[in-house]
Amino acid sequence: VNDPFTAVGCLDWLQSAMAIVVQRREPGFNRHDDDGNLRVCVHAVSLERFATAVFEQPLQYVAADRTAALRMMQVIAELLAICERKDYRETLLRHAANLSDAGEHCLPVPADRLTLRNRHAQTIRIAADPAYCLRLRDNQGWMGGRG
Repeated sequence: VNDPFTAVGCLDWLQSAMAIVVQRREPGFNRHDDDGNLRVCVHAVSLERFATAVFEQPLQYVAADRTAALRMMQVIAELLAICERKDYRETLLRHAANLSDAGEHCLPVPADRLTLRNRHAQTIRIAADPAYCLRLRDNQGWMGGRG
């Protein structure tokens, strides 16, 4: 809560985990041994549930801090750039909208709220055109490392 740089580090780790989830094939419910015998039936954690844990649980804290809010929006944007599944993109876009809305209520500085709104608009554009993300990086835009 008091250290946005620790929050950014945590968001980086969560992004790494989410990148694996958004790029993998949805796992089946059955696990078989090497001989093909059914051994376990599992309930895989859905992207929806995983994204809720990653993006909704810390939302009230992240949305109140400019650095953390902008980094979380960047995480969502970068995940959208590598995500091919439409349903996953919709989930990520919903979390981006939730973050933008929360920032409107929690960020005290109007310029910070405007920056977050602009990043949200760019995130929506990335979802529609993942190549846009590459152009942002190549031009050293906000996804190229500058705050």
